[in-house]
Amino acid sequence: MKDAYNPHGAALMDCFRGDTAATLICYQDGARDDVPASFWLREKIDPLETLALELCRGHVLDVGAGAGLHSLELQRRGIEVTAIDVAPECVTIMRERGVRNVEAADLYEFDGGPFDMIVCLCNGLDKVGRLADLPRFLNRMRQLLALDGQLIADSFDVRIGADFLPSRVGAIVDCLG
Repeated sequence: MKDAYNPHGAALMDCFRGDTAATLICYQDGARDDVPASFWLREKIDPLETLALELCRGHVLDVGAGAGLHSLELQRRGIEVTAIDVAPECVTIMRERGVRNVEAADLYEFDGGPFDMIVCLCNGLDKVGRLADLPRFLNRMRQLLALDGQLIADSFDVRIGADFLPSRVGAIVDCLG
């Protein structure tokens, strides 16, 4: 799965270094759907993400942290956060933007925790992969979370395209059992 994020990391780095036209070219349901890399480097946090971040407490793991938007906001709020991403370019960007605790790591190989909260935002449920892999993903969340920990994740309908913010759905999952 790591290799699947190579274009993502490269596009974010290009944009971060000044190429404002950097774009991720995606194909969803056979149709081309271009997504500007600048989306991940934005300053504004949308309302669903704001709500999710307001629920964070304790030590938070930001999975697939990208350019560090959510980690930086949590740090600003005084919350201890560890950010992970599989793309080395994203880790470099986060460090340069000021994320204090960041690691290049695959979710399934990461050795950390326990965490009070895990956030998987901005289509964070893409880490699941296929629906058949959902039990594996949830089991991994249980391994990383403290006994009373919570997972906050969101997703969007990939059939909608790059203008997905209105179509996003969110979930708070209690991983106690």
